[in-house]
Amino acid sequence: MGARVLAASIAALALLAPAQAGAAEPLQHVTFARPDDTPLYLDAYFPATPGPHPGAIVLHGGSWIAGDRTDAAPLARRLADAGIAAFTIDYRLAPEHPFPAAVLDARAAVRWVRAHAEGLGVDPAALAAVGTSAGGHIAAMVGVLGSGPRDRGSRVRAAVALSGPMDLTSLASSAGPERSGELAALTESFLGCAPCPERALAASPISHVDPTDAALLLVTGTREVVPLGQAGAMGAALAEAGVPHTVVEVPGNLHGPQYLDARPPAADGSIGEALAAFITRWTAEARPALSPATPDPSPLTRAAGLGGLALFGVLAALAPLGLERRRSRREIALPDGAALSRIDALGRTPARRGEISAALAHQGFRPGNEERIPA
Repeated sequence: MGARVLAASIAALALLAPAQAGAAEPLQHVTFARPDDTPLYLDAYFPATPGPHPGAIVLHGGSWIAGDRTDAAPLARRLADAGIAAFTIDYRLAPEHPFPAAVLDARAAVRWVRAHAEGLGVDPAALAAVGTSAGGHIAAMVGVLGSGPRDRGSRVRAAVALSGPMDLTSLASSAGPERSGELAALTESFLGCAPCPERALAASPISHVDPTDAALLLVTGTREVVPLGQAGAMGAALAEAGVPHTVVEVPGNLHGPQYLDARPPAADGSIGEALAAFITRWTAEARPALSPATPDPSPLTRAAGLGGLALFGVLAALAPLGLERRRSRREIALPDGAALSRIDALGRTPARRGEISAALAHQGFRPGNEERIPA
C-alpha cells in the first residue's frame, strides 16, 4: 500500500470515533487503483454519525470523455447527509481509454472500498453504485455484472442511474434526428470503434440482466438527450428477470444531476431523497443471491417483491414500474471462452459469457491484457 493510501486509511480510522456535530471531514485524493500505471483517485464523504454505514461509489457524467470525481461531489455530500458513505472516483476516459476501461475502474473502486471497509466505517456487505449520465451507464453496468452473492468482490446490492444509457446498440437510432448524430459519435468514442455492434452489445447494461442483479433505480426525462425508451426497455428486462427496480419518468428535458432537486408529479419528495432512500433500503435487503439458471419468479412473486418499495413513502408515489413492457432477448449460444475471466467476469450465463468473449476476441482482445481492449 502506498504511503498516501496508508495515511488516508489511518485518517479514516478516526471517523469511527464518536462524531461531533456537523459533517465529517472528507478524505481526498486517495489512490484506489493504477491500471496501465495510470493512478486513479477517489474522494470520500462520510456521515456525521458513527458507522458502519452503507457505502456508494459515485460516478460523474461527461459523455464518457470528460469530467472527474469533483463533478460528483454535490451528490456525494447529499448521500453523506442521508447516512451513506459516498466515494467519488476518477475513471479512465474515452477515446484514449475505450470500453471496458471505465467499467473496470468502477468495479476496482468497489473492491477497494470493500477491502478497506473497516477503516472507513463502511459495511462491506452494503455497497451501491450511483451515477449520472455516462456515470449512470457505468453504475448500471456495475449493478448487472457478475453473479452470485452481492456482498463480495465487485458486486453491489443497489445501483442508481440518472439519465444513464442502457442499450448502446440502439442509443443513437432511437433518438430524434437532432440528437442521433451526437449520440452516435459519443458511443463510437466510448467503444473505440465504428461500427462495432458486438462491442456495443457487451457495453450495454440491458444485455447482462439476470436474476442475480442489484436492485436498480432508473431516472429519466420525457424529453431529455437520452431517449426515454432506454430506461423503459431496461425496466422491462429487469421485470422479466425478477430484479427489484423502479423507473421514474420526470416530465421535461432535465438531465443527470439536474434531477436531484426535481419532484415528479404526486411524489412525496425529490429525486435526491428518493435515490438515498432506495440505496438505504436495498443495501440492507437480504435478497437471496439467485443463480442465473434459477427460473424467474412467478409474476405474482415478482410483483410482491417490487411492491416492497412502498415501504418508503418517497418512492411509493413515483412512476409505475412498467411491468407490461417486454423486450425481446438476444439468445446467442456461443462457446464459453477463457477470455471472460480476464475482463473481471464480464457477462453472465454460459451463453452470455461466450457471446461477450467472442465479441471481445473479434475486436482484438488478447487474454492477459485485462485492462484494455486494443482498437
